[in-house]
Amino acid sequence: MAQWHGADGVPRTIAAGHHHQTTTKIPQKTDHRGDQMEIIKRFFAYAVLAMLIAGMLPLAFADDDNDNDDTEVDASADASAETSTSSNSGSSSGSSNARIAGTVGVKATIREDRQDRLEDMRNKLADREEKIAERLDKLDEKTQDRLLKLRADYTLRLSALENRSFERIAKLDEKYLEKFAKLSRDRQEKLSKLTDALIKAELDGVKFREVRGADELKLRIITKARLEAARADFDDAKERFEKAREEYKDARERYNNATTEEERLAHAKEVLSGAADSIITHLEKIKSKVQENENLNESEAADLTARIDAHIQTVTDIKAKIDAATTKEDIKAIAKELRQAWADMRFRMELMAERVITARVQGVLNQGEVLQKRLDTALAAMAEQNISVDVDAEVDEFNADIAAAKDFQAQAKAKLKAAIDADTSDEAKDLVEQAHDLIKKSQDSLKDAHDALRQIIRKIREAGHELEVDTSSSVEIEIEAEDSAEASA
Repeated sequence: MAQWHGADGVPRTIAAGHHHQTTTKIPQKTDHRGDQMEIIKRFFAYAVLAMLIAGMLPLAFADDDNDNDDTEVDASADASAETSTSSNSGSSSGSSNARIAGTVGVKATIREDRQDRLEDMRNKLADREEKIAERLDKLDEKTQDRLLKLRADYTLRLSALENRSFERIAKLDEKYLEKFAKLSRDRQEKLSKLTDALIKAELDGVKFREVRGADELKLRIITKARLEAARADFDDAKERFEKAREEYKDARERYNNATTEEERLAHAKEVLSGAADSIITHLEKIKSKVQENENLNESEAADLTARIDAHIQTVTDIKAKIDAATTKEDIKAIAKELRQAWADMRFRMELMAERVITARVQGVLNQGEVLQKRLDTALAAMAEQNISVDVDAEVDEFNADIAAAKDFQAQAKAKLKAAIDADTSDEAKDLVEQAHDLIKKSQDSLKDAHDALRQIIRKIREAGHELEVDTSSSVEIEIEAEDSAEASA
């Protein structure tokens, strides 16, 4: 339980857990500040990430070029040691003893270095914990009472704010204070810079959803049968696309080698039909990806599907004209129509593909947000573990990277939405290019978050901690207004 001294000198306590509880203790000849220190340590105990991150990394940040992890390094070291042992099996025992002595000396040095780093870490943590304790002591009783009604993890999260912001936010009405406390750390930091009136206006529009995992944040649930059908459609469309592309190349070669007008006409029709088939099968690939994506809500997925079907119908109609063409003039006119249709829909096809990518990125971001909240709720139950790991900088970087990725993703989504309704292909092209750049920035931010998490894991392991976390508990995640409406539909 978290504890600090009130204005009357009586220690006040926040009970950890989900139930609101207020208790008052009679002062005794004990070091209440020492008890308080143990609880505040929970704010710095980010070792819980070591267990949580395992479910996130493979999905979130696959890095083929830089995936030479510690396991590979250890394997190389073992192989090297084995080779060395084999090649020197005939050397003297004195030589072996010298090598062993050298190894023991190196290990002793490594242990001493680790102990020094751990001691330095403890000193840094003690200094920060003392400062937080002093801030809590300075609060008036009324403000303390408001904080006492919050869950312990909410109070500890608020205590990470700057002094002035913390004191001002703590004085909000209970309704707004609890809502504010549920926000992610990055959102809290941004809102704390606003006036009280603007903070309340922002909080009035905030909606939360209680979930047990990122899967529950999906905007729609697609049955296994529908998923399998969509994936089968994609595989089929991909195969037909490759076939159409090859047939198109062959038709062009036959057209170039034609010697009569009749041959040229026949092969020209083959060329145009191959081009039309390539466009249709490419559209069908995008359509199948839209239909299997669970981070597109039903209305948007239906809208994208309808637009794709309209494009397919346009090209199908042109293909019928190709089959019916009988003269060179017919072919020229149809070729012009197909080129114009391709110019009109090309960037809209690209934006639909990019929209599918942003939806996939949203799935990764959902995992990151659940991870952040699960960490905070776990911290409140870690007092008895007495674990302190100095990873504040890495956690701040992780939170900032997740927030940046979320912001870039939201901007990209808005650009693509505008591109769909653009009046001209040039306007659509410009918006799609902007969205593409934003998606790239979002992905880069996620990779940066991945790097920060790897650093956190490394530090936790160096400190010798392995924790098990109950991932079945629920967390509250802030959701967008449109997502909230979709969820309640």
